[in-house]
Amino acid sequence: MRNLVIQFFDKDLPKWAAISSRLFDSYSKAVGCEYIVDTKKEYAKVSSYFEHLKVIYDPVFEQYDRILYVDMDVIPETHQNIFLENIQDVGVVAERNYPNMTAVAGFTTKENQKAYS
Repeated sequence: MRNLVIQFFDKDLPKWAAISSRLFDSYSKAVGCEYIVDTKKEYAKVSSYFEHLKVIYDPVFEQYDRILYVDMDVIPETHQNIFLENIQDVGVVAERNYPNMTAVAGFTTKENQKAYS
């Protein structure tokens, strides 16, 4: 089984994004999958917001059995292999408020949490 972790940021990585990239590179090695950090907007010419859709529409990604797309503001907390989870098609992990956060995550409204559920 061939798995991939991919992240996207449309410019040189700031320090916080570089930390995420380094940690997900380490995570990928620990769980035995490939890792890509993409910093070039090539697929969605109009807006970088849609660049992550290339994992769905670009045939180059058909070689992978499972793909984990991770935002650049996320860090792995364990090396537990997420690819062992029983996900049939598409899985989503909602943002949440962690203890000691200095700001509320943008998509943690009650309505959004219900929609994610």
